[in-house]
Amino acid sequence: MVWSEGVFRYEGFVFEPNTFAMFQIFFIPILLFVFAYFKKRTLVRIVVVAALVASVFTLIMSFSRGGFVSLAFLVIAFIVIERRNKAILLTGLSFVVLGIILAPPVYWERIGSILTFSSNMQQDFAIVSRLQTMGVALKLGMQHLFFGVGIENFLRSSVHYIPYTVVVHNAFLLLFAELGLPGLVTFSALIVYNLVLIGKLMSAPGDDEANLVGRILLVQNLAIVVNSMFIPVSYEMITWFAFLLPSLAYYAYLGESVGRKKSLLL
Repeated sequence: MVWSEGVFRYEGFVFEPNTFAMFQIFFIPILLFVFAYFKKRTLVRIVVVAALVASVFTLIMSFSRGGFVSLAFLVIAFIVIERRNKAILLTGLSFVVLGIILAPPVYWERIGSILTFSSNMQQDFAIVSRLQTMGVALKLGMQHLFFGVGIENFLRSSVHYIPYTVVVHNAFLLLFAELGLPGLVTFSALIVYNLVLIGKLMSAPGDDEANLVGRILLVQNLAIVVNSMFIPVSYEMITWFAFLLPSLAYYAYLGESVGRKKSLLL
């Protein structure tokens, strides 16, 4: 419950509203791909549109500020990348209109706190705790640069610096604190590697479907990375599902054309 607004947050099947909002960030690009793929299947498109409406609505009902930022980024990225694809462009623009229509006024009050955090952060425990845990995560990472404090040990170590047990709401800082520099570098390298694969899909000659998949995955992966800046999803399965999709798509569309022995990065 958000006590300051007097509203209940929808947690979905994961029983955590911020993580559930991230699930919607994961699924919305996939639904958009299905919508674009089945051009002549009216019934399928109707079902997909209903699912998109449900995803946006449940994301709003989660009252997740990180989810809102990620959704806004996702919509803007789609509009920029798919500006020549009228179907997806119009669908992306409809998200903006749909969000304005579905969101209750109290939702915009909560989202507005993102812009006014400097004036109310002393009254907003979530903001204060997240800023302090970020500082602690940096300190722990620097103190245990090569091995970190160990997986799931951030809470145990952070109590020496802050008077409450709150995990750092940033996937990169959490990895840095718990696994040190090797963990952070590996996680970051995986993101870069996925972007390389996505770039190959987007530029695949004569394969419009692979190009579309590449653009969809680019938006999805970047939106997941943006969302991971606000919640501790380093070990969440949905994060790793998102990072797995580029490799699956690459082998599905381009695997045979490059040969098994050829390096993916060459």
